[in-house]
Order: sequence, then C-alpha cells, then structure tokens
Amino acid sequence: MSDVKIKLGKRIKQLRNMRDMTQENLAEAADLSISFLGNVERGNSSPTIETLKKIADALDVTLSELMNFDSDIKTEDGQKSILLHRILLEYTNKIEQLYKN
Repeated sequence: MSDVKIKLGKRIKQLRNMRDMTQENLAEAADLSISFLGNVERGNSSPTIETLKKIADALDVTLSELMNFDSDIKTEDGQKSILLHRILLEYTNKIEQLYKN
C-alpha cells in the first residue's frame, strides 16, 4: 500500500469527521459508492482526479486543502480552522501575484 494513498485516506476521513459526516453522507454527496469511499479512506483504492474533485467539493474544500497531508487540523471548531486556512491561502496567493507583477 502506498504511503500517499494512506495519507490521502486519513486526510479525507479527518475532514469528513470534522464536518460530522458519515461515510454514507460523504459518499452520497460525492456521488460515490460507500464501499469505494471506505476503500479510499483505508488507502486501498486510488481515486481519479475527477473523483478527488467530487470529494473535495462534497467536503467544501479545495483540492489543495484535500491534498495537504501536513495539515493536522485538530480543533473543536474544525470548520473555522478550514475557513481560516482558506483565507490565509487566498491572501498568500494574492501577495505572490502582486510580487510577480
């Protein structure tokens, strides 16, 4: 089993739990089967980029947030942490664009 697949699965599960979603809720929101989602979370399946986008959309995160394996967001209010992270990322991108121009 690939280390990346395991990290991805843990990240999806982390984000899903932060939203108090069950695997069934997420699978339905992302239009996936529950068994496939379970295999992804366990690191047994490799989702396509299209499937990753569906999962990210269902979790209301960007693909980069979904793939940020180093982010260990463990707060009581995970939703606010995700929002703060998103705002910081947006401003970082804007600053980088300003320096490029």
